[in-house]
Amino acid sequence: MTRHLFRLRAISGRRSGPAPVRATLAALALGMLGAGAAHAADLVPLMKRESPRITSGRPKLRLAAPRLTIVGATATLQHNCSGPQPLFIAHITLHNAGGPLPARRGLVSVSDTNSRTYHGKSLRLVSAGIPLPAIGANANAVVTVPVSSLAPYAGLVGAHQLTARVMPNSIAGKPAFPPPPFYVFSAAVPRGFCATRLSVPHASARQFKLK
Repeated sequence: MTRHLFRLRAISGRRSGPAPVRATLAALALGMLGAGAAHAADLVPLMKRESPRITSGRPKLRLAAPRLTIVGATATLQHNCSGPQPLFIAHITLHNAGGPLPARRGLVSVSDTNSRTYHGKSLRLVSAGIPLPAIGANANAVVTVPVSSLAPYAGLVGAHQLTARVMPNSIAGKPAFPPPPFYVFSAAVPRGFCATRLSVPHASARQFKLK
């Protein structure tokens, strides 16, 4: 009679299959779980990197550039007989058909294109550049410009042709707005203006509204 040197102990309880098979299935299950977790961990940063950015979809609004035009001009004669006090006060009406214009982005000036001489002195009327005020979109503004001469004003009797100009300032190397066309208007000095000095106080302080 042959004796077995090795004996396998009986396994108590319910058997689902041979021990080697159960061990193999358990190992496979653990491997799949581990591989799935590792794969998910690799996908998380990948998904974050490739996920598209969400934008509001609102277009960027750009304000239209200011677009100035001189639409009118008048001149009021003053009672001064010599400079630097003004002979005329010009009122230049501007219209902005573009976007809003901040203040001090340009200058308004007025000059007499018909130069004369009086006792050897030039009688050309000129003004300093007056800064522009702020002008809103589709709005008007009136700029007051004093106009004077270095010669006595008694030699300026008669009609004058004045030219109004608007010149933009340079902002970052570019004009603040397109320069508008010049505007020509008329003014006149009546005969006998400042010919003699009246002794009556303020007798010569009349102002003549010119169109």
